Amino acid sequence: MITKQLLKDAIDYVQDEYLEALYTIIIACGLPAHKAHQGHLPAVSPDTETEGGDWQTFMQETYGCLADDPITRGDQGTYEKREAVA
Repeated sequence: MITKQLLKDAIDYVQDEYLEALYTIIIACGLPAHKAHQGHLPAVSPDTETEGGDWQTFMQETYGCLADDPITRGDQGTYEKREAVA
C-alpha cells in the first residue's frame, strides 16, 4: 500500500526538472474534477514547459472534462462469419 509518507520520501529522488509537473499532478489529484476543469489549479511558474507543451494548460483544459459526460462503450455489434484459418 502506498502511504503519504512513502510518497514524501520518494519526492527526494525526483529530478528537479520534473518537480513542477509532479506538483501540478499532485494538486490536480487533490481537487474535485469540476474545480480542476474550471481552472482552479494553483499557479506555478509561467515557464512550466515540458516536451509535450505547457503542462498546466493541458491539465486545466482536459482534467475532468468528461465528468458530466463519461465515455461509454457501445453495443458489441455482429460480425460476419469467416472461414477458419488453417
